[in-house]
Amino acid sequence: MSTNDYTFKICVCGDKNVGKSCLIKQYFEKVFEEQQPTIGIECQTKELEIDSGIKVKTMVWDTSGDPKYKEIFPQFFKGAHGVILAYDITSLQSFERMIEYYVEIRNICGENVVILLSGNKADLSINREVSIAKAEAFAFDNKMAFMETSAKCSINVQEAFMMIAKGIYMSRNKEAGGNRSKKEWCSRAHAVFYEESKCYIR
Repeated sequence: MSTNDYTFKICVCGDKNVGKSCLIKQYFEKVFEEQQPTIGIECQTKELEIDSGIKVKTMVWDTSGDPKYKEIFPQFFKGAHGVILAYDITSLQSFERMIEYYVEIRNICGENVVILLSGNKADLSINREVSIAKAEAFAFDNKMAFMETSAKCSINVQEAFMMIAKGIYMSRNKEAGGNRSKKEWCSRAHAVFYEESKCYIR
């Protein structure tokens, strides 16, 4: 049993039927299976080794996209280090709801939580309703990384979770920040996080 240097709480949220549970299934088991709707909240853990041999345990929390569970969101997001905001690229409505999730996350978790915007179902690009440019602009304006993913075809799924783990590590690593204030270092970390995500945009 290995010793982890850090434990990161990562929440995955978005409307129902955008593929959140399928993304998580692909991350943990590297398989695609149609999932039953999540009831309430579920949590799984997985170890990762990021830059410089740093070992982290990712605690990934999945929540139902059903509005009836909205009351438990504050408890769900409390203490989160990172959040993956997932929408369906074939559903403009699911993308437009991202701003509501974003505002709620910032209100609960503060400015230093690391957020990655995931445009899921990239394998259905022929039916796209949300352009890459539109999603990228939204991510840039709100200090988020962005990449399109496909749980079905395993596109950028492992990369998304690795990237958010690295982003959390950067934002929390005081030594790497040198003489910068925490606010200055976190701002720089978010900028690097966003820039690095560009290489995954299809």
